[in-house]
Amino acid sequence: MNRIGVATFIIAILAAGLAGAQDFAASPNYGTIRVPGGSAPYPYVVEIIAGGAVDAAGLGPNCRDLISEAPDLRILYSASDLTLALRATSDADTILVVNAPDGSWHCSADGAGGHNPALEFVQPLSGQYDIWVGAKATGVGWPTRLEVSENSPN
Repeated sequence: MNRIGVATFIIAILAAGLAGAQDFAASPNYGTIRVPGGSAPYPYVVEIIAGGAVDAAGLGPNCRDLISEAPDLRILYSASDLTLALRATSDADTILVVNAPDGSWHCSADGAGGHNPALEFVQPLSGQYDIWVGAKATGVGWPTRLEVSENSPN
């Protein structure tokens, strides 16, 4: 194989590895919830263990740290005129990684206190939101409170 062929082969393997790191077909680690927009009660809270072995770097702006292969939580959302808000609270430095219904990636590493990330979708789309909560250290799981709520737009 010539140098160009080898380089193309390596790039294809690296791209396939990154694209295949998150398994959208896998059952979420902590379940799936349906959120009909504008409904109550909120917030919906799930206790999870943050972290994993998959590097989130390169998925999008501000994406980093280690996440699990399967999503931690899946939200099937029906949009309303409210803001969809996600927040992770932990004693560890965590990150929220979200794949939105349009395939876009959103990451937040810093929130209140410098380590409780939050994301708001001001004009949320209807559809599937896959959520991962990552952490810096490999092989270490961090108890984390993941909250899903709706708020009035500011």
